Amino acid sequence: MLWKNLFVIVFLPISFLLNVNSLVSAAGSDLLAADEILIDQAAADVTGDGTIDQILLYGKAQGTGGGFSNINVLVQDGANPESVYKTALSGVSGESGRIFVCDLTGDAVNDVLFAVNDSRTGIRCFGSEFKNHQAQILFTSEEKDVKNGELILTGDNNGQTLNVRSGTKIQLRLNENPSTGYVWQWNGFDQNHLQLLDQQMLVPDNSPAMVGKPGLRVFTLLAQNPGDITIDLANFPMWKTQAEAADNFKVTIHII
Repeated sequence: MLWKNLFVIVFLPISFLLNVNSLVSAAGSDLLAADEILIDQAAADVTGDGTIDQILLYGKAQGTGGGFSNINVLVQDGANPESVYKTALSGVSGESGRIFVCDLTGDAVNDVLFAVNDSRTGIRCFGSEFKNHQAQILFTSEEKDVKNGELILTGDNNGQTLNVRSGTKIQLRLNENPSTGYVWQWNGFDQNHLQLLDQQMLVPDNSPAMVGKPGLRVFTLLAQNPGDITIDLANFPMWKTQAEAADNFKVTIHII
């Protein structure tokens, strides 16, 4: 996968990703909405027509603590400045970011890689291409967590927003004690964007389930059709209400 060839960029000194506002000029801000802020910019032919294009990394101010949210890339066509192409990632945020231009796919057309430094999740990298004047995501940071074709989610992912491709299998693993009556129950299920392929209860090897003995509830899902969905579950017994849940799990999935 493309991201595996990019660790050299991921491990650039953190100082390369700090204070990048000093690297950008005011010219690119004319292409942004009033609530959008320029983070970094570059100039290169990324559409493949031989003309230099303007490349902007931008986001929205993230509260009083600083940083940016809704970070994406915008390309202004050098041959036709009225034409603008944007990526459509969701939930990408961080304190700073940096653009890198290189040919990731080997097709002799430059692609756009951008890295975002987030104090909560570390450095995240995303790749995109604008060949033939169309924005397309090549890879997302979450793809490094795809194992054997499945994106593994656990309780540690609770509250996150993730970007995945349509057709990606998602394996959701949550701790559960079914013999006590507490089981994971869905709060709605978007069948237009998710398909439930399988679900099973796993217990440690040679350890039969018993009262108080934890196991692992595993849902195998298929992400389908671009769009935004929420995976929302609560852990409570059938004779209680969701308000009495012992635990909750919720992530937002942006399918591209």
